[in-house]
Amino acid sequence: MTNKGFDVDLARGNFGENLLTEILKMSGDQLEIKTDYQWQKTGNLYIEKECFYNNLGRFDGSGITTTTSQWWVSVCVIDGKMPSISINPTSLIRRAIEKYNCPEVSMNDGDNPSRGYLVKLSQIYGHMLNAAA
Repeated sequence: MTNKGFDVDLARGNFGENLLTEILKMSGDQLEIKTDYQWQKTGNLYIEKECFYNNLGRFDGSGITTTTSQWWVSVCVIDGKMPSISINPTSLIRRAIEKYNCPEVSMNDGDNPSRGYLVKLSQIYGHMLNAAA
């Protein structure tokens, strides 16, 4: 006796496993990895778009503006310890920012101030749902 549909479920499971294995093997230039310590308090991800370059004496493009990486990886630290990791196509993050007209904010922590967008996780996943429809 066989489980009806098992071969389909197995193929789908293998697809996901193989994709994640390939992503984890990628070099740094194919992955834009950002760690966010504030998301749990704010409900937003901070997506950097430019930062202040001391050697230039001005803000210039960075993060989502300049990346050529295929994948945007958000490492969301939970209670200062265990992270949750979200991996999305960079193009999806860009489209979500545009679609939801995400607010721009400035971050002035440390020596390298930056500017970026506040994007709710629900907007990212909502955009994925809408794109799939």
